[in-house]
Amino acid sequence: MKQQLTGYKTFYRGGAESSMPHNLTAKDIVAYETHELGNTIIIEKEIDLSKIPSSHLMWLTQRADAAKQYGKVSQIQLRNYTIVAHDDSGGVLVDTRPFGK
Repeated sequence: MKQQLTGYKTFYRGGAESSMPHNLTAKDIVAYETHELGNTIIIEKEIDLSKIPSSHLMWLTQRADAAKQYGKVSQIQLRNYTIVAHDDSGGVLVDTRPFGK
């Protein structure tokens, strides 16, 4: 089920801040993760990946210990976000656009 969440939530990122490639969609990002990297990605229901610009996506974790494997851990506070997908390593792909955009 589509998870549009309005309250503030702390997520974690491991490693240096990086941005998603521009001019792609969430569908492209998930295809790369699965086909090129071999990761298992579970897409949330009612999500149309082709309509989410990659420039509004962030790969984060919900636990600091899961982010450690990617480098120095930093906290990210989000509000009004949508969880698009998750992987089997504790990662979540988050659409940071306000709802309805």
